[in-house]
Amino acid sequence: MSMENVGRGFEDPLSCSTIAHRALLKKKWADRETGEISSAAYIPRLVGDEDGLSVSIRCSPEESVRQFRQHFGTASLHVGRVRDVDGLDIIEDPADHCHALIRGIPIPPADLARTEYLAGVLARQSRLIPVLPHPQ
Repeated sequence: MSMENVGRGFEDPLSCSTIAHRALLKKKWADRETGEISSAAYIPRLVGDEDGLSVSIRCSPEESVRQFRQHFGTASLHVGRVRDVDGLDIIEDPADHCHALIRGIPIPPADLARTEYLAGVLARQSRLIPVLPHPQ
């Protein structure tokens, strides 16, 4: 476990083979025609993402978006590939074993160039998983 997570309540590292799902909450975050994910899906918000970007683990793509009223599918990522990017990690939330955080992306406006670079790398690693909307 990295020292930055000691004392923060986070468990041992996830297996590198774990698949994580990032809920795509904005239409512009994915192109359903090409399957490309926008780097905007991985830009942290100024308020709300201080601990990292939320992803779902150990659940289906459908389960990962169930809590959202509106979504545009999910972007899947391999934990090991995220860890291959210098400075990034995915840490499991001990309070919710279906939730994890991508750590290491600076929150804009701090180091905007690095934020955009890392978001672009994650977007290129991602695969679009279309998920049907919730029944009304």
